[in-house]
Amino acid sequence: MSKLWNNSHRPELCEADLDTTLSQLRTPYIDIWLIHWPVPFKPGQDLEPLESDGKRRAIDHDAPGIAATWKEVVRLWKETSKIKAVGVSNFNVEQLEKIIDATGVVPVMNQIECHPNLIQPELFEYCKKKGIVITAYSPLGNNITGKTRVIDTPEIVDIAKRLGKEPAQVLIAWVTKQGFCVIPKSVTPKRIAVRAGRIPHSSDADTQSNFDDFELSDEDFEEISEVGRRNTARANIAAIYQPAM
Repeated sequence: MSKLWNNSHRPELCEADLDTTLSQLRTPYIDIWLIHWPVPFKPGQDLEPLESDGKRRAIDHDAPGIAATWKEVVRLWKETSKIKAVGVSNFNVEQLEKIIDATGVVPVMNQIECHPNLIQPELFEYCKKKGIVITAYSPLGNNITGKTRVIDTPEIVDIAKRLGKEPAQVLIAWVTKQGFCVIPKSVTPKRIAVRAGRIPHSSDADTQSNFDDFELSDEDFEEISEVGRRNTARANIAAIYQPAM
């Protein structure tokens, strides 16, 4: 999997961005290619262009729109052998409808921030109806806002203790119970252990894999959801972004 970066939304830039990715990965194709964000940055060599204030991202207001970008992504999928499937990331219902109406092509995946503090029933239901796979990033509430992460919420910690699990395992199970894919991030080897529960040079007692395979009961799922509803918070870039007026 890889993504079309935000500074290459203009249709004439998409294939070059894809080719750069293929070259860096040393592969002739990508299993799935996502539009990383529905907001285009100004094109150029700078991956994170800034406005003159040096704080806000420089938006490409002259870009033709997300539907035009999606049309080109779809063309590359249909007319080349470089992509096996196409999808999006961080799209809401309105944006999904716009690109589907423009092309008739439904994204295979929508990768979104997803955890109990950010329950989006309208988006979840829309994706389910359209057959769009939701992939959850930041399922533990990791964020750049400085707010309390959901994994550190006392109620979540208490639920995990009662179930004999780690808070991360409980939150991952909360995501998978809904039928979503989940991509937690960790730098701790024992938490990246595969489902077999074995990692080199580690004792069984020290293995606390994030991917301990268990299913929450309906009651535990609802209790966790209610904790999240009382503490609604978006944790990533959209929570702090201030567009130029």
